Amino acid sequence: MSADMNQMFAGQMKDPPVKVKFSGAPVELPDNLQPGQSLKNANINMTIDMSIIKMDTLIKTLTIKNVTVPAGTF
Repeated sequence: MSADMNQMFAGQMKDPPVKVKFSGAPVELPDNLQPGQSLKNANINMTIDMSIIKMDTLIKTLTIKNVTVPAGTF
């Protein structure tokens, strides 16, 4: 599964006009994700221009570690 971020936000940027640009390697999730499975590295660069405010955001995988929650350790 791969998500097209431009399509996800297409209907929400009409008034006031907002320009959003996505680039980078998409996040790919397998259809049957299993515990212990490794995912491909991905990065997303998002640039938002709202006339008076401009934001540039980079989302990148930095580390892999276990997380413990009531449902278990992942």
